[in-house]
Parts: sequence; C-alpha cells; structure tokens
Amino acid sequence: MIHPTCLTSKHGQVLDVWGLRGMPGAARIPRMLVSMRSVHRLLIGALAVMGVLVLAGSAGAANPAWQAASDVTGGTQLNGVSCASATLCLGVGASVAVEDGGPRLTASPDPSATAYTAVSCVSGTRLCMVIDNAGHAFTYNAGTFGSPSDVNGSPTLQSVSCPTSAFCVVTDGDNKVYTYDSGSWSAALALTQPSGFSHVTQVACATTTSCVEIAFGSAGERYATWNGSSWAGHATPFGSTVNAVVSLSCTSSAFCLATDGGGNATRYDGNSWASTQSISSQALRSSCSGTTCRAIDQSDNVFTTTDGVNWTAPVNIHAITRLGAPSAIACPSSTLCVAGDTVGRASTLAAPLTPGAAPSLAGTPILGQALTATPADVPNTQAWRTRDWVRCSQPADGCTAIAGVTGTSYTLSAVDVGTYVAARETIGIGLTQQGPLSTNALGPVSDGSTAGTPGGAGGSGAGGSGAGGSGVAPSVPAATPASTPTAAATSKAPKLDGSVSTSADGTVTLTLSCPSGARCVGRITITAIRKTVGSTRYTIADGKKTKVKVKLNAGGRKLLKHKHNKLAVSVKLTPAGGHATSHHLTLKVKR
Repeated sequence: MIHPTCLTSKHGQVLDVWGLRGMPGAARIPRMLVSMRSVHRLLIGALAVMGVLVLAGSAGAANPAWQAASDVTGGTQLNGVSCASATLCLGVGASVAVEDGGPRLTASPDPSATAYTAVSCVSGTRLCMVIDNAGHAFTYNAGTFGSPSDVNGSPTLQSVSCPTSAFCVVTDGDNKVYTYDSGSWSAALALTQPSGFSHVTQVACATTTSCVEIAFGSAGERYATWNGSSWAGHATPFGSTVNAVVSLSCTSSAFCLATDGGGNATRYDGNSWASTQSISSQALRSSCSGTTCRAIDQSDNVFTTTDGVNWTAPVNIHAITRLGAPSAIACPSSTLCVAGDTVGRASTLAAPLTPGAAPSLAGTPILGQALTATPADVPNTQAWRTRDWVRCSQPADGCTAIAGVTGTSYTLSAVDVGTYVAARETIGIGLTQQGPLSTNALGPVSDGSTAGTPGGAGGSGAGGSGAGGSGVAPSVPAATPASTPTAAATSKAPKLDGSVSTSADGTVTLTLSCPSGARCVGRITITAIRKTVGSTRYTIADGKKTKVKVKLNAGGRKLLKHKHNKLAVSVKLTPAGGHATSHHLTLKVKR
C-alpha cells in the first residue's frame, strides 16, 4: 500500500506531500506552490493504483479493474474497438468480433471478406458502423450485419465516427470526407490541405453539428471543423511534427483529446488546441467519456485524466491483462474501457465478473419434475448473462445442450431418463466474458415407475402434477434423494463381448450382452486424451446380445487420423442408476 504522505515521482525521487522532503532545502518553500500541480497528479496516480475508482450511481458496487485478456479475433490485430454500452462492443481487424448481450459472435458470412480498419458504435443503441481497407462500410444493427456499401470506390477508409444512428462521418486515404445521412452516403468532399500536409488521418464527432478532422504533415497537425453543413479549415498547426495522431475523441463541441504515435496528448476546447504534453515515449491510444479520458501505450501503461490536461502517473496492467502492444481502446463510460492489441486480444476495465457464489441447481431428478437454477451471484450489475441447459452421460462428462431451454426452470422429460442434467451460465461485459459456469448436475434421472414414487403416473411430485394425476398429492414416501436412485431406475451394466471394429469413417462397433434378470439401459462414452470423442445410448433386452455403433465426433476422427488409424481409448458403459464400468481398448481401422 502507498502511504498517503510519501510518493515516488516517475524519476524515482521520493516526495513528502506536505514537506516536499527530498527536494533541495533552499528551494523547498519557494517551489512548494508551483509543485502542487505535480503533487496533485501524483496523488491521483496513487489513488488509481490503490483502486479508488467507484462505479457511478451504484453505491457499494465493486471497484473496476482490468480483466485478463482473451482472444477475440483469432490472433490478428485489433485495428479498432468501439462500445455503445457495457453490453455491446465491437472489435475489428481481419474479422469482426461482437459481444451484444451474449457470448461473442462473428459475422458469418463475412460481409466484406477484407481487413477492417475502424468501427464506431452509437452510444446507448445497438447500432455500429464498420469500415474496411477497400472503401466499404456496413452496419451492425441489433444482431444483423448489413450489406457493404461502396463509399469511395476503393481507397482505404481510415476513420469513422457516428454520433447518432442516422449520421456518420468517414475519412479515406485520399484526403476526402464522406457523410452518412439516414441511410445514404454523400459524394466525396475533398478537404484542401496546404503544401506539406498529407491525407486526413482521424475524425471524431460529438454531435451531428460538431466534428473535428485532423491531417498530419511535416509542419505538425492541421484540423478542420464541421458545423452541420460545411467544413472550415484552420490554418494554425498544432501538435508534434514527427508523429501523426492515432486517436481522436470528441465528447462535446468544447472538448476533444488527440494522442499520437510518439506518446503526446493535446486537448481542444472548441476554439484552440492546448500545448502538447509528452505523456509517454510510445504510441498512445486514447478514448474519452465526458472529460474523463484513458490512454494506453505499447507497454500496457495506462494514464488517466479528468480534464485533458492533468494526467495520473502510469499504471502498468500487463501482469494482469497480458496484453501485447495495445492498438485500440474505447471507453463508453468513465469506469468502463476496452483495450485491444496487435495479436487480437482484448481486456476490459470493469467491476469484476467473478461470481461470489456459483450458479446452483435444485430439484428431484425424476421424470416430470421441474429443476430450478439459481443464477450466479455476480458483483458487476452491468454485466450481461445467458443460460443454457445440458444433458450429460456423467455429472461432468458427455454433455450436450438441450435445445431451446434458457430459463431458470426445466421440466424433466423421457429423453432425460438415465442422464444427468445441469444448467450453465455465461457472463460478460465489454469484450470480456467468463463461462460457461456450470451448476451442480442432478441425476441420474429416474423414470419414477416404482409405485408411490413422486412424479410417477398419478403423482404430483415437486414442480407439478404427474401425467394423469389430479394435482392432489397422494400418500407417498418422501422423495428419494438424488444420490440414491430408485430400484426401477437401476440397470445392470452390460458386458463388452468379442472384438471391437472401427471403420474408416470413424464408426466404432461394439458387441454388448445384457446379463439375465435385468434390462440394460444406459450410455456408452468413448474418451481419448481426456476428451469425449463419441457417445450414444443403448437399450438391450434381458439376457440378449446386440451390436451398438458409436460414431466418433470430428475431434475423435481427427485424433484417429493423427494417430495413423490406431487410437487408444477408454470405453465407459454407464447403466441408468447403476455403476459404470470402463474398458481400455485400441481402435484400429482395418485396411
């Protein structure tokens, strides 16, 4: 913990906040007043390190923190990130990654099939505009990807900003600006630049009548402003003469922040640009919400300002996030940001997603009964969450999704008999997600055929009346605990007889025999290298023998081919309500 009266400057000098200890004695008192601004910056930095950041409007909420990064674009650079809210963010590079109130998705088919250069999402909506390096633009709107529009013929589109759903501005690599108005793109408007200035590099709009564009040249940066009907160029250069602006964020007509490839930052107040400040020695990406801005350099150092001028000391987040060289950042609020890097990973600054209590499942695993899922206790109230249900051959093995079931309750059906049932949750915020987080599994599910078993024919059972029942519970014994299956649900394990054959298409044929005195009902699960590679159910009459075919899944077939058609596996025979038996075999494809 950092002591409130003892801080270290970025040059390693120890400062006493109240006495400025460590400074030359003769200069201590005269320099005290002029040093208070530096001390103020250090205090803000110390508070950031100590995590004193509170979610706006949510008293007692968990403090935001950077989350471990995850791959969102398959290892390719994120060229742009934008978030309309805590639950809708897009990251673009070689592909488009979307999180919109649920698990991450990508455009399929790819709308443009080329590299994407930037994206802008409209605050508080579910609409974003994506641009690419071949002159195309298309929308993402509430789960639907629009068709690409040819904006400029072919030059790379470089920057996009959409303050509303009906209005966007785009710049290209040929010194031209285009506006999108209620579904239509304007003709190109060439911005006249004097000698020594190259093409437009960045554009940002606070409203439909307030935009700023920046062009870079050997004399520094030039800018133009949009008033809703025309662009006005400004002659006075500002900023660095050797590094182009890489991020431009405008949140009002009186506040913009520009950061460049040399680690410099400059604020615009609606009339002029302030003096350039050197924040880092590396490229600095930034984003603002109101007048609160965060900037990140290529070593994962994060800097924060609440006015565009006074910056905190850097906080390095690499140990937590494992981001590579950051290449994009978006901050939809003062306490939520998403940063992406050159290898396709993204990290989100937000209140933690780790649940205080895992999701859980309650109920009686008998046909016709309702199981109820209790959601995970997530400290982040802004996070989205989704749920699905699975049916498994074992409590945590051989699971397949139960189609169409997403609620907190599920009524057991005949297909569930002999299996285990669980619910799963996925939670997320920004471009970060966790899960699926699984509940405990209940089972094996009994058919309830024993006389007097709750949930059987004529019984009511927990969660609703059984088939043919009156809805009035008869006099029956207490429900059998989930860990003790009813006698009727118990099945003997079959025996594995004779050789096992495997065909070239990955079909495994097993010969099973059921001992006399019981019907054999259950599931076969084949695993290899601790992964399920095939599974199917079996039903064998009392005292009979039968051949059961198991088709290996894609992963199993790939393993079999990789092992030159000779794969060591474990075959588990799991009877309904009985004890499983395992057999270790080698699958061989006969040539």
